[in-house]
Order: sequence, then structure tokens, then C-alpha cells
Amino acid sequence: MLMYHGWSHVNQALLNLIMVDYTILGCSPATLSMMLESMHRIHPNGARVRIVLNAVVESELPFAVDGVEITKLTHDCWDHKEDLRRSVPCLCGVYRPAVKRNVVTFFQDELDIATERYTNLIHPTAELAATTELGSGVDVGPNVVVAPYTRIGNFVTLNRATTIGHHTALGDFVTVNPGANIAGRCRIGEGVSIGISATVLDGVEVGARSVIGAGAVVTRDLPEAVVAFGVPARIVRTVE
Repeated sequence: MLMYHGWSHVNQALLNLIMVDYTILGCSPATLSMMLESMHRIHPNGARVRIVLNAVVESELPFAVDGVEITKLTHDCWDHKEDLRRSVPCLCGVYRPAVKRNVVTFFQDELDIATERYTNLIHPTAELAATTELGSGVDVGPNVVVAPYTRIGNFVTLNRATTIGHHTALGDFVTVNPGANIAGRCRIGEGVSIGISATVLDGVEVGARSVIGAGAVVTRDLPEAVVAFGVPARIVRTVE
């Protein structure tokens, strides 16, 4: 059984008593649910997780997890910055590319938590080729398949049952939603979001910050900061 402790600021004695395996920075339901599943598989005898928020959260989590305790606070309430700077490996607990960037930047500026402090969380059922190059803060969900000679940037999320083809490169902060397929020799720019069950065909380049809709089939290159839907995918608007 997993044990979770969501802390924002606690006294030093308590910090010394309770050890944690992960510190999750920021929190969104989609990311937290996948992370908890991975941790349950990786640590069948239990794991301790600290969740640190960088903003006030008005509502409770939309699913129940026994023992979860999240302290709600604003960014000016940090009492133990030195402890967090020395903390166990961190994970970025949010999902959308722009929000991931904001959370990572916030904790870098406020707590000096550098990219190298983030660990990778890989579900045991995921299959990553031995030649895969991983950045930091990568979250890989169940039944993901990554082919040889791929490059996965920092803070990339590969959700359930996604596939990444050979010699493909994903930039930082990319999010690939469940069931999406990216073929070989593709280049996916920084901060791209690829929708559920979307397909990117062989050799296609997708520009930074673009959004590919659910079920879309991308057959040709897309520029930066556009939204594309359909089969074949067509640009419907630009990203603000």
C-alpha cells in the first residue's frame, strides 16, 4: 500500500522522522493518477510521496487515495527551502506542456531546483529500447513502446499505450496522450501536445508549441504554434 504525505511546510523534526521516496512538484489529476500507478508497481511494499503545490488549490482531488494529505498554499509560504533543495529526486506533477514549463520555472526560481534534480518515472510494463536517450523528469506510463535510437527531452510525458518510432526526437515539455503513435524519423518540437489516438507519420516534423487533436493523422510537416485536427490533419487555428 502506498503512503502519501502532501507537505508544503512542516517542522524540521517531522522532516527528519518521515522519509519520502519522491517529491512531486505541482499536481494535476491526469499526471498524479499515472504516477501513482507507476509507483505502486515499482514499490509493491509501499512508497512515500510528498506533494508540494505552487498555487492555492480550491477543490479536492477528483479521486480518493487513502492517506493523501495535500497542504494548500501560495508561493510565498515556503518555510523550508533548504530542505526542499536537498530533497529526494523530484517529479513534475502537471500534464499540459505550458503548465509543465511554468511549474519547472517556478521551482527553479524559488527553490533553485535544477533540471538535473528531476528523476524519471517509468512504468514497469513500458518497453524502452536500450539505445533510447532520456532527459530528466520524463514520465512514461503503462504499455508504452519506444523504438531504438530515439531521443526523449526533459519533462516529456508519454501516456498509456503510446508508441514512439525509431530515430525520432521529442523536445522538452512534450505531452503524448494515450494511444497516440509517432512513427520513425519524426521531429516533435518543444512543448507540443499530441492528442489521444493521434498518428504522426514517418519523417514528419511538428513545430514547437503546436497541438495535434485527438484522432488526427499528421501526414506532412506542421509549423510552430498551430492547432491541427482531422484526417489528414489540417491547421484550424494558431496557438495564442
